[in-house]
Amino acid sequence: MKNNLWAKLSSGADADKNDEIGKRDFDIDLFREMMIMIGFTLSMDMENPGNILGDMLVKQIGCETEFKRNEFWIEKQRHQFYVWFDQDRNGVVEKKDFDKNAKNILALTKWSEGSDMATRCNDVMNTLWKELKHVVDTNSDDKVTIDEWLDFMEKISRQIKSKTMEIPSGYSGYLNLVFDLLDSLGYGDGKISTKGFVSVYRTFKIPDDVIEKCFKEMTYGGRIVMARDFWLLSSIQFSISTDMNSPGNILGKMLTEKYD
Repeated sequence: MKNNLWAKLSSGADADKNDEIGKRDFDIDLFREMMIMIGFTLSMDMENPGNILGDMLVKQIGCETEFKRNEFWIEKQRHQFYVWFDQDRNGVVEKKDFDKNAKNILALTKWSEGSDMATRCNDVMNTLWKELKHVVDTNSDDKVTIDEWLDFMEKISRQIKSKTMEIPSGYSGYLNLVFDLLDSLGYGDGKISTKGFVSVYRTFKIPDDVIEKCFKEMTYGGRIVMARDFWLLSSIQFSISTDMNSPGNILGKMLTEKYD
């Protein structure tokens, strides 16, 4: 009898009438995920990828029950505001900044106008702007200041805490878009590679060797694949974690020039 797990890991024809060995296409991503979960469940080795993941989840769910601003959190959010979103560097964020951000992403990825990804990119940036404006633009001047941005990110961080790492939909759409940006500049295989990571973050004038070192540390020396779920968890850590060694804060240190 065939092993059911192996059947999930591979596909292809059985041996033909001449008893030739059937060809199988091995699903390496599913195999890697399976091995991580086995380590998560059974391993006592804290260097095992499964326990690395477990340690991250315990710190996020079990140890940090309340959100509080600190200086590093403010510095990370100021970086997001002034570098990612304030495209014209006038000190406030407006709808035109989100439009420019979308154009920059399309130029970087070469997603063609009218394509599904280009449409999604524009939709995501429009949705995030509407959500931001609705939540914090209380004087309805169609401008968001740094203080309003910090209030917005604090509300998101508190929601993530209170709902056990559930990311608000508008911001979740944006984080998923950033993942697709990073993936597309690598190998487009559903994982962020060193190549894609460097291609995006060098646009912030960060030296390639620093970016490569950061990526290696974020992925625990390459033992953890930076797939979508891992990227989203790292992004949650960027927003709420006080553990300075978490992948999200390793990224935060690089962006705020605190990385050794």
